[in-house]
Amino acid sequence: AELGEIDILVNNAGMSQAMSLEKTDDAIWQTDIDLKLMAAVRLCQAVIPAMRDRGDGRIVNITNTGGKAARPGGIPTSVTRAAGLNLTKALAGEYAGDNVRVNSICIGLVKSGQWERRAAAEGADLDQYYEEVGERVPLGRVGEAEEFADLVAFLVSDRAAYITGAAINFDGGIDDIPAYLTGWLGATCMEMEDPRVLKYGISPTVWIVFGITNERTPWMYTCVPGMDVHGFDIK
Repeated sequence: AELGEIDILVNNAGMSQAMSLEKTDDAIWQTDIDLKLMAAVRLCQAVIPAMRDRGDGRIVNITNTGGKAARPGGIPTSVTRAAGLNLTKALAGEYAGDNVRVNSICIGLVKSGQWERRAAAEGADLDQYYEEVGERVPLGRVGEAEEFADLVAFLVSDRAAYITGAAINFDGGIDDIPAYLTGWLGATCMEMEDPRVLKYGISPTVWIVFGITNERTPWMYTCVPGMDVHGFDIK
């Protein structure tokens, strides 16, 4: 009360829970839901009324890239993080008229106490551990906590006044949505003239096309009639 009302809320609770379905039980699911989803729901319920009355508020929900594209053996985290992304979008739309902005950061490999504990458990040198983990990242390194904080600071600043409902990846380019897009979109697959190409309909006017080049490099194009075709290799 001495500090006044809450202007900014950052929901950043979490732990690593990634396993196959058969290894989960109700207790594991409930713990993950309570920590990663319901904690954010309850805190939003607590602060949004005052933000709405004041006509100003900023909320950032920290999720991860698995919430956009679930990986094998990645539950329950991928499920609860997907719920966090939907919570972000729902609240952003509901309270945009009250100038309460809600965004999400989908975090990748970033230096943290969680990685320090993993390195210690494996008896590994921390710097060497980060170097090895960083080899999985296109930028060639693990992210710094300060870089993550810079993104949060931007999203809650006036310079991001026109951004709400966004889910921004902070992962050094490691996001592998294309590789899992078939399950994530739940889209209709149709074989085209070339048997190596698959086309996925997102809407009547937007298609995503997958294929294999002669060098057997997977690629993906987004196609919108009347516009240029954009594509990139899937590593």
